[in-house]
Amino acid sequence: MSGAAAAGAGGTSGSEVPHPAVRGSAAHSIVTANACCSPRLAGNVRHGVTSERLIKSVSAAQSGRFVSCTRLPRRAADDPVKREWIKAARKAPARPVTLTDDQNHEDLGALPEPRPSSEIRRHLRATAGGRTGHDARMTLAEVWPVRRLRVTTSVLELAVPGEDELAELAMHAAAGIYDPQSRFLARSPVAGWESGPSPQAEWSFLRYYWASLADWRPSRWNLVMAVKVDGACVGVQEIGAQDFGITRTVSTGSWIARRFQRRGYGKQMRAAILHLAFAGLGADRAESAAWSTNAPSLGVSWSLGYQSNGTTIRAFDGARQEQINLVLDRQRWESGRDDIAIHGLGDEVLELMDVSAASR
Repeated sequence: MSGAAAAGAGGTSGSEVPHPAVRGSAAHSIVTANACCSPRLAGNVRHGVTSERLIKSVSAAQSGRFVSCTRLPRRAADDPVKREWIKAARKAPARPVTLTDDQNHEDLGALPEPRPSSEIRRHLRATAGGRTGHDARMTLAEVWPVRRLRVTTSVLELAVPGEDELAELAMHAAAGIYDPQSRFLARSPVAGWESGPSPQAEWSFLRYYWASLADWRPSRWNLVMAVKVDGACVGVQEIGAQDFGITRTVSTGSWIARRFQRRGYGKQMRAAILHLAFAGLGADRAESAAWSTNAPSLGVSWSLGYQSNGTTIRAFDGARQEQINLVLDRQRWESGRDDIAIHGLGDEVLELMDVSAASR
């Protein structure tokens, strides 16, 4: 019988081998492993129903009688006879199946027609974007598109850190970010940095970064980016927002490893993150803050057009500290630089940041 005729008779094809209980008998029975299985029979096999019923079903037929199942139960591997059967089944050639009207369909169940290989390939393309096999696995950037986001300037790059960059930044955090000679500058936590000995300092930074991912939702997000110069991490720049779709306001924070300070990177990285905020996300307002004794941070803010937005008195490390609040609105922001570019800011990323197309 041709393959087409076998399919028309409701049969399947697959690896075949005589059942050990009736091997050599006139009624050679064949058991076929095939992806298109009788649900009823597959259930029996899965739940370990003894093989007598199966043998009885196949023994009553003349040559050409077949049973279809998805796979043999795991416990079959413990039986030497069944183990031999399984090995032979994997090596046997394929042969079409014929079922006649007088066969016991009560035991066999209805055998559906097999899905053609072309249909299977279409299914794989639909579920894996056209990839098959190992190529069907998605990358981290595809699962979490924010991972692709970068901002580049002629001097440095802001990028979402990978494992190697996180380890490098954690070591910078442990080495410290404040000049030990500056006694009047409060060592307050900022952008994942927190004063402490190693390895607590490294752990604190990593926990902060991972928490920002774990807590991310469009209504409240915080993006922590590595600052890279010539491929090496020199610090951290973060930007965050709450209900950005309504407030159109972001806040920023940053730190630079002590051995990379006083090279102009502070202003460059702030200009890059402001470009992302105003040109990329369509923000109307950017906020920041610094202690009144932190002259370098304040100098960067003043040079970029920030204005004072009042002060806040805080208690830190047992002392009274004055915090200067800063704000930069879209009208005062200058985007005259043509060397800043945003990469990877697609619709999926904008949706994760609560940014609508109309507001950009």
